[in-house]
Amino acid sequence: MSSIIVPEETIDSIVTFLWEHKDHGDLRDHEIARLMEEYPFESEDELANALLEMNYKAYNQRYDENKICPGIKYTPLEATPEQALKSMQSLEYQSDEGDVPNSLIYKFLEEAIEATKDYIIEGLPAYQEAQWIITDKDKVLEDAYKYKHRHKLKA
Repeated sequence: MSSIIVPEETIDSIVTFLWEHKDHGDLRDHEIARLMEEYPFESEDELANALLEMNYKAYNQRYDENKICPGIKYTPLEATPEQALKSMQSLEYQSDEGDVPNSLIYKFLEEAIEATKDYIIEGLPAYQEAQWIITDKDKVLEDAYKYKHRHKLKA
């Protein structure tokens, strides 16, 4: 496995997404809001710097180097939830070295990834239309048939 220092834009997209959803009030934001409350970063800059420092620590452990993290001045970067998720997953992959996966900031990132996945899934029309408790078996079968046909799966 290799490791790189991710571009600042990757971190900016993560921080912007999480910060915008930390106390938005939308029901879909609840996991992100809980996470941001559990890990109380004082500012976007603090979160951005914690993520970058994590990445540098992983890089240094991977290549037995001592690169100094120069810090980051957070710059808002609006991204889709899907792009923010991909940025988080990229940072997680690039930071999965040495003892970094045992760190609090890495655990935060893992939880942010899961909360963002939930946020995306809960916004999908098919998810919103699915029955919470199945009361209409025929609709479930019909939806499954349509899904398989649309995705060319064997029935």
